[in-house]
Amino acid sequence: MKTVEELEPFFQTTLLEDLKPLEDRRKRLFGFLVLGTLGLFGALTAVFVLYARYDLDDMVPVSAVMAFGLIVGLGIHFFPKNTIRGYKSIVIPGVLSFLDESYRYAGDRHVPKSQFVGSRLFRREPNDFEGSDLVSGTRGSASLRFSYVDARYDIHAHKASETWTRTKYLFEGIFFVVDFGEKRKGKTIVLPDALEGWLGWFGKKIQALDIRWGRQMKMEDPAFEKRFEVYSDEPDASRRILTSSLMQRLTRFRNEARRDVHLSFVNSRMVVAVSHNKHFLEPSIFRSILRFKPVRQYYEDIVLVLGIMDELTPKRRGQGRDRKDGTADQWTRKGTNLFNASRYPEAVEAYSKAITANPRHATAWFNRGVVHRKTGNQGRAMEDLKAAAKLGHPKARELLKPQEKEQDAAMVTKKGEVIAFCEDVEGNCYWKYKGYAWYQSLNPASIRKVGPVDDFLRQVQAGEIHAVMMDDWLE
Repeated sequence: MKTVEELEPFFQTTLLEDLKPLEDRRKRLFGFLVLGTLGLFGALTAVFVLYARYDLDDMVPVSAVMAFGLIVGLGIHFFPKNTIRGYKSIVIPGVLSFLDESYRYAGDRHVPKSQFVGSRLFRREPNDFEGSDLVSGTRGSASLRFSYVDARYDIHAHKASETWTRTKYLFEGIFFVVDFGEKRKGKTIVLPDALEGWLGWFGKKIQALDIRWGRQMKMEDPAFEKRFEVYSDEPDASRRILTSSLMQRLTRFRNEARRDVHLSFVNSRMVVAVSHNKHFLEPSIFRSILRFKPVRQYYEDIVLVLGIMDELTPKRRGQGRDRKDGTADQWTRKGTNLFNASRYPEAVEAYSKAITANPRHATAWFNRGVVHRKTGNQGRAMEDLKAAAKLGHPKARELLKPQEKEQDAAMVTKKGEVIAFCEDVEGNCYWKYKGYAWYQSLNPASIRKVGPVDDFLRQVQAGEIHAVMMDDWLE
């Protein structure tokens, strides 16, 4: 995919010459506005001086001034419409041709309201829904359409015998709709995280109470968690969609572009809504039409969505089971190499790709569970280990089998630090605190000191306490 750095030379050499006549028109209009404003101010000043000095009652001077002001206002209101249409008819097709000649552009059309409401991204249905600049096309096996959208809703209030209505913005920006043609399980909603940024921990708790979008999920990427909140009714399916690289892509866009992003995945459709304060592709009379910034913003939005499409579009659909297994094996080996290099988030992503390639790959499920255990994510670890056990993985079954008291289980690294926690499905665990090993039982709830960590490790090595060596378990 071509970069923003490649777009700027294209803009300078291809689009700039076509935009210069529009810039000349803008300058003429701006000069007319300045002269008209000065003339109107002078005329008003003269009228007030005459009225004050001669006590005139004739309304002719006032009418003349009002007529002159009306002419200036109409010129400002209507003349730029042609300039705006001309600007967009040059810039948008030009950007699309830079990307792909096959995209189609319709300036007077927009994404339908039904798809906006069906995205489930917004709590209200808009009363007013407008838009323009529809672009449609395909990328691989997926179809894509997007346009500018301006959606607003009304708030009605009653006081005594009076009723008043106030219109508020629901969304304004570029609205993308992608159809992959392949139904995905569950519903995933990704929203900008406003409350946590304002209220911190308390804001996060408030968000967790909102179940209109589904259950709130906690993601492994701290930077992503700071910027976004995720809701889902199928957490496993959502985690397969929101890979580590996809979360990094969204976080990087939000930090660099400073624009809010909303996403939803419902059935076969993905929706991405990128917020803008106004229609940034409509030039202002007060600023140069030759600026590169609005063109760059438009291109950045498109590149973000195309990158997400590339990540989510299956590249080996329709191939045989052996090829799937081969791909899953490759990702599993890569995950193990990443784990050995202590690159745990990337290892989880590699195992997730192996599972996507072959959902019945028991080793990938098991290894991902082991990585989750090592990083302290016990809930996810238990889910993955149970999936591996259902697929017949022997070590997963052994880990999930309740242990006798004399065979308390723990995980230790080769460096001798107690890092693993869950003994069995009930969550009994060993942990380290101030040089001592402690045993915590959840049912019944109790905590007892086992002894110094060195003594505990000697018991593990002597087999007096059954322990799972992390590196020995990973396949």
